[in-house]
Amino acid sequence: MKTVLHNELRDYWSEIKAQAKKVTVFTDLPKAQLPKLVVWDDYPCDHHHYFVEGDDIIIDDDLLAEALNKPSDTNRSILLLAYCLGMSDRVIAEKLNLARRQVQRLRTRSRAELRKRLEMKNNENETE
Repeated sequence: MKTVLHNELRDYWSEIKAQAKKVTVFTDLPKAQLPKLVVWDDYPCDHHHYFVEGDDIIIDDDLLAEALNKPSDTNRSILLLAYCLGMSDRVIAEKLNLARRQVQRLRTRSRAELRKRLEMKNNENETE
């Protein structure tokens, strides 16, 4: 019985030594590896959801979502369908029952307005 216990103790200590060679303490890790160990919680309330013609489009950027709330529903739908889902003007026109040329004009105008709003917000944030 003593021999068995002695051998078990010896095996236990050799296992501890082997693990100590493989294990690295967090404080010994290089700073470049620490961000790889982080896990961020992801909640639906952290995103902005837009429902466009049966599609759920999720926007994570708060500034972009705030700027997207300004245009009319049609303009916002055109922007989201074109730039988030990658739809062509023809497909968007069919979905929204508009002329393709009208979709192109609205998309171009809405994109310019959106860019202007985002630049203004960006300038405001830089001055603060």
